[in-house]
Amino acid sequence: MSSPAEVAPAKGVSHINLMHDLLVKLSGMLGRPPVGHPGLYRKLHRAYFERIAAIEYTMAHDDGKDPSGWSEAEIILTGVSRVGKTPLSLYLSVLGWKVANVPLIPDLDPPQTLFQQDLRRLIGLTMHPGQLVFHRQHRQKRMGMPFPSLYADPQSVSSEVEFFANMLQQRGVTLIDVTDKPIETSADEVMRIITRRLGDQSRRESMNNSEVSKPVG
Repeated sequence: MSSPAEVAPAKGVSHINLMHDLLVKLSGMLGRPPVGHPGLYRKLHRAYFERIAAIEYTMAHDDGKDPSGWSEAEIILTGVSRVGKTPLSLYLSVLGWKVANVPLIPDLDPPQTLFQQDLRRLIGLTMHPGQLVFHRQHRQKRMGMPFPSLYADPQSVSSEVEFFANMLQQRGVTLIDVTDKPIETSADEVMRIITRRLGDQSRRESMNNSEVSKPVG
């Protein structure tokens, strides 16, 4: 049986031995010498690789995981259960932001490490208690959790939202009300706050202007 190297020329097809003369062959076909600069592929696709790194970081620091890595976060989101921390974090990570999110739990003190971070990067999320009750009831049904419970009790939820909102504001943390907002709107609000506080974000702009499929909120 004839080898591809023997058959291809007879058929007028260019062939390249990937183990030997790839650059030489391409140089001859294209009429241009190799640039000879290592890492050009990574430079051309920097935004892509940075976006992948942001997604990996965000997934590894979801729901309060790995406090030792919070200092690397570009954005830290915090709030009570079902306020939308994880979906918003993941959406922002697709846009290239490294995001950690930290839950606030009734009857448990927030981790002190949270407030030792750069507070300019810390954003609190809040939601109207009625909508939060709806989300928690849905979660209870989906997970087969017992009814009734303080987790979705309207009065308890209202007190929880008010308590943590006051606590965050007293510590100088900016609050964003995400009630009835599409995830894109909440993300834009977060990015505007962070960009205003931390200055030029040209790398973010280049990422956001590149072609990327955005989730629908």
